[in-house]
Amino acid sequence: MEDDMNIGVTVRPLQCCCYLLSSFCLAGMAQTWWLHSRLVRGLAIPLDGGATFRGKRWFGDNKTWRGLLLMPVAVGLSFLIVAYAPIVAGFSPQSPWPIPGFLLFFLGAWAGLAYMLAELPNSFLKRQLGIEAGERPNSRLEQRLCLFADQADSVIGALLAIVLFAPVPWSAWAVILTIGPLLHWAFNLVLKWTGLKKRAS
Repeated sequence: MEDDMNIGVTVRPLQCCCYLLSSFCLAGMAQTWWLHSRLVRGLAIPLDGGATFRGKRWFGDNKTWRGLLLMPVAVGLSFLIVAYAPIVAGFSPQSPWPIPGFLLFFLGAWAGLAYMLAELPNSFLKRQLGIEAGERPNSRLEQRLCLFADQADSVIGALLAIVLFAPVPWSAWAVILTIGPLLHWAFNLVLKWTGLKKRAS
């Protein structure tokens, strides 16, 4: 049985894992620079526009247009960079899918959009539970559940978006869903240590 979600297409799991993790790490670094650049302060507009549901904010002030606008472009470009940068050193492209560059960009942009949108249900739920943006819940169980959701929601969203158009082996899913949230958490921890983020969440 093929280790693949689409019959007739063979994708190497290790290559797929390395490609996706590298692309999103690169896009994450670009997003960090973007969010702290003075050039885009005017885009720090909350996605919910201050709207409330049952007297509480939909998403809060931390979910803004500047993040949503950048990530699709950043991931799209990262998909291209990680795929074609090896050519400079004389190696073949590293994309796990044999598709043209422009389609690879749009696949990355689609995944980047899903990455950001997948965070919104978690933010909405926390606002409705009275957990403000950047705050932790009181109980340890709630803290652990929120920690998992904060790191895994976007990874799951991106993977689901990708498999609509390109196969991702089941074994790659397992590795990415294990390593991806850990990398996300470690990246947030570095941002906290450098003062670029209030907490590692």
